[in-house]
Amino acid sequence: MLFLDQHFQPEKPGTMSKPPQRTNLGAAAPRAASARGGDASLRLARGLAACSDLLHGANKRNGGGLARALKALARTGGLSRVALFLNHDDPEHGLALSLFAEAQGNGSEPLASPAPGRQVSYTALGLGRLAQDLFKGNALHGVSADFPESERPFLEQDGAVAVALLPMRHEGAWLGFLRVDAAVSRRWTVEDLALLRVLADLLGGRVGRERAEATLLAGAQALRGMVENMPVLVVAFDPHGEIVFWNRECERVSGYTAHEVLHDRATPERLFPDEAFRRSLRGRGQDHRDLESRLICKDGGERIIAWSDISRQYPLPGWKAWRIGVDMSQRLLVEQAVIQAKQEWESTFDSVPDPILLLDSDMRVRRLNMALGSRLGVHPRSLVGKFLVEVAEEAGANEVAERIQAMATCSSCSSEELTIPRWGGHFLVAVSPFHKHGAERTGTIVVAHDISHWKELERQLEQSRRLEALGTLAGGIAHDFNNILGVMLGYAEMLELAVRGGPQERRVEEILRAGTRAKELIAQILTFSRQGEGNLVPLRLTPLVKEVLQHLMVTMPPGITVRRRFDSQSDLVLADPSLAHQVVLNLCTNAVQAMRDTGGILEVSVDELFLGADRAPDLSTLAQGTYVRLRVRDTGPGIPADIAGRIFDPFFTTKRPGEGTGMGLAVVHGIVHKLGGSIAVESVVGLGTTMRMLLPRARAELSRVQPEPQALASGQARILLVDDEAPLLAVWREALAGMGYQVTTATSGEEALALFAEAPDGFDLVLTDQIMPGLSGTDFVGGVRALRPGLPVIVWTGYSDVAAREAATGLDVFDILAKPVRQADLGRCLERALKPRQEEPEPA
Repeated sequence: MLFLDQHFQPEKPGTMSKPPQRTNLGAAAPRAASARGGDASLRLARGLAACSDLLHGANKRNGGGLARALKALARTGGLSRVALFLNHDDPEHGLALSLFAEAQGNGSEPLASPAPGRQVSYTALGLGRLAQDLFKGNALHGVSADFPESERPFLEQDGAVAVALLPMRHEGAWLGFLRVDAAVSRRWTVEDLALLRVLADLLGGRVGRERAEATLLAGAQALRGMVENMPVLVVAFDPHGEIVFWNRECERVSGYTAHEVLHDRATPERLFPDEAFRRSLRGRGQDHRDLESRLICKDGGERIIAWSDISRQYPLPGWKAWRIGVDMSQRLLVEQAVIQAKQEWESTFDSVPDPILLLDSDMRVRRLNMALGSRLGVHPRSLVGKFLVEVAEEAGANEVAERIQAMATCSSCSSEELTIPRWGGHFLVAVSPFHKHGAERTGTIVVAHDISHWKELERQLEQSRRLEALGTLAGGIAHDFNNILGVMLGYAEMLELAVRGGPQERRVEEILRAGTRAKELIAQILTFSRQGEGNLVPLRLTPLVKEVLQHLMVTMPPGITVRRRFDSQSDLVLADPSLAHQVVLNLCTNAVQAMRDTGGILEVSVDELFLGADRAPDLSTLAQGTYVRLRVRDTGPGIPADIAGRIFDPFFTTKRPGEGTGMGLAVVHGIVHKLGGSIAVESVVGLGTTMRMLLPRARAELSRVQPEPQALASGQARILLVDDEAPLLAVWREALAGMGYQVTTATSGEEALALFAEAPDGFDLVLTDQIMPGLSGTDFVGGVRALRPGLPVIVWTGYSDVAAREAATGLDVFDILAKPVRQADLGRCLERALKPRQEEPEPA
């Protein structure tokens, strides 16, 4: 049966035990055994007495000691084995034990596991339960077969035994345990266990003192080695006043070697002429600091040394007094250099605008600079000791910390772009591990350069390139569509006149309505793709906004309230009036459509904004100066964040099919940027959206534009019609003939110029396409001007009318029309162009 003896009470942790006293086991044991009358107990008592004598007697220092004491116990006490096991803290496997000393009785072999001196964890030996009981101070005893099966291999290396395990403690700490094996028939009595418990205490005291002495000796040796190489003077004296230690710095400063000064009573007086210093050596622990004294060097010179007595704080065997000295001249230079270097380093560290983070090997914060502290809103010192994840991550996230930790494992510096929300931006993070003497990593330095501004510029550049490419493509496609639409709308208008009042009239009207919608879409595409900004004139933005709101309120759904605020002192901008009107109308229309189902508030404001050097990153591409700001805010459902970045892309729309083309905001974006401004969106889902447009404020005065007089009806005129599209040429020849004009057609610039050269006075007006293969419309007009300077010329084009105006500059073109042209619009333009000719007097 296994017995657990809880009679033994361990000392409380942290309490100091009384000095171990010799216990006369030789007197107590025989009396206890006599009371029982057992031979086994009597032999154990004798063995314990022999062991005690060897532990406390003179033989301790003369070859006896612990090994002989245990051997005497085993053989005299009739035991098969006595073993002493010590505990160790294993960083990988937890608490471990090792065989410190062992003695065998007759017929027993040394223990094979664990091997002497080798540390093995309690768990690996199956002794986890045993360790817990011994730690609590319990003594375990009984036959090995009664112990748990996992513990038997450790106990029964020589077969079944009667075993007693007693914990050893010293000054409250559990050092290990004493194992006593006997024949399997042996039964441990209470008296046996009491004696073994006293022996375990004696052994614990012995082992504890030896460990403490070894630690003290090792510390003293390490201290001597350290002070030997310290960069300050260290000198030690024995009780007779002789120098017993003279380190290398003393040799360097004085010129005397240790061999020349040690153990010579005359040396101190020769080297230290000041009485105050020599007087300080007569008593130990004067505890003075910075006692300045002269040191006579071997070359006859003197050095002023500031000595400090540290004998009381750090007493060493054989040293009555020892002093640490600093050469004052060197110390002042060193102190100033250290202070200056520290200040410069700290100033530089905290002046760097990039966040810098110093981490230890456990990825805890050693230090961070002011730049990072400012971003986190705390003083840098308050984060020292925190883990990286606490500094670099929002709550519940760890992606950034994992990436930095992964880069820190590299042997050299590595960098990576990371978005760090808690630091407020997108950063190029450089991580450099540093090593000590080529060993494993001892720390990591993290430097993060904020590239949020550059990433925003990259995004804007990429968007501009994408829009430019789409615009170029859209412009080319729009030209061909305009020619196709011109034919469709021309014949549809003719057909409308033919079926007016009949059953087909509705169908023709639907064709015209669809064609007109297609024409408007292509006009938006051309506006998006055009290279110029239109006809720029000084324009007041507030009256334009009021006009747009007045028109919108007529068709605005019920339930929408309009709020206006105009605070601008000077709202003058340089813009094309039609394009500016299109921008304002588009922004306001989108806001109204966002609230058509739920109602809400439409807020429109115009004011001024000055952009300085400290402007926001999203406005960094704008020049410094004053801008006129238009803000259009609605209280609609808002724009989700995942699509907010796409609303300015061409053909992107969230409206229902048939309600939008997706070109509105793309056109607005193109117009605003070409005018030197910017447009941005701010939206919160569920609260609404605000569109913000900035245009540079103009300084020019408003020009007064005289209204054009109304055109009068034209008579019969001769028109030269030029276009490379045969179907379009045919439809307009028929339409113009229906208006009463005499029409001559040509399908190329070369053919038209040849016809005109044959009879320059045979035509009253030229109507030509701008873009044609071979001789372009511009070159053709130039040829016409060379032959007949005053002839009215009208140019139409399927491309941007702005580009056409720029190309026709200097050619005195009467007007430029954008295809497809409605017959009524063309008729009015012809009337205006021909009016001066009709008012000329008839020749006599």
